[in-house]
Amino acid sequence: MYDSVINLLNSIESERYKEKVTLNAVLDTDLLILDDLGTESNYDFFKSTIFNIIDTRLNRSKSTIINTNLNLGDIGTKYGERVYSRLVGNYEQICFSGKDVRLQKRHEQIRSRK
Repeated sequence: MYDSVINLLNSIESERYKEKVTLNAVLDTDLLILDDLGTESNYDFFKSTIFNIIDTRLNRSKSTIINTNLNLGDIGTKYGERVYSRLVGNYEQICFSGKDVRLQKRHEQIRSRK
């Protein structure tokens, strides 16, 4: 399952008082890819849901890939010690650096029009 964190959180929140179809799918899928962690608002429901997703998936030995532009210090500040310790203690961090691919493509489009 692949989606941005904000899309998943919005779906989970919309099902808050109903059958939790999205949350159950997120917790049960064999591989979850969370894109753009940290772009969602600093809302307690979202923060607690992120913790629940990470903690439950770790306890169930489910694979999760998390993409973020936040550094580890920012993750600790935004999500707290419990999320920070689970991410640092249980995930391999891979740092990617370089030029923004979207900006590079846009510059190429502009150059090709000239």
